[in-house]
Amino acid sequence: MDWKKFFALFFRNTLLAVGATSLLLGLLGLILAGKEGLLGGLYWGLILGTIAIPFVAYIALAKAYEGFGGVLGGWIVKNQTGVETTERPVPEPEAPLLTGMGSYFMSNTSEEKGKKQSGSEEKSAK
Repeated sequence: MDWKKFFALFFRNTLLAVGATSLLLGLLGLILAGKEGLLGGLYWGLILGTIAIPFVAYIALAKAYEGFGGVLGGWIVKNQTGVETTERPVPEPEAPLLTGMGSYFMSNTSEEKGKKQSGSEEKSAK
């Protein structure tokens, strides 16, 4: 992990969070109460922006470790199955995806619908 990149991202996001909340609440205070509302809004924006620091740190850490999950997952699969992830065969589906009434409603022509309906009646008669 590049710590300089992490801290740059962390401080940038922190400043954006504090600045945006301070600006928004400051403008709201200015509109509602004038100069005193502006100062109160700026203080509340500063407080709420600093409360957001753990969330900002989580976002920065997620960005810094974004490739780690794939590497860890590949290592777990390799150790548990003994097969490289690039050599694993893709399993074939055993049953069609549309079965029963789903295939009846998804068929294109009325002839296919009639065939499927008569086929299901024959199965129920047996």
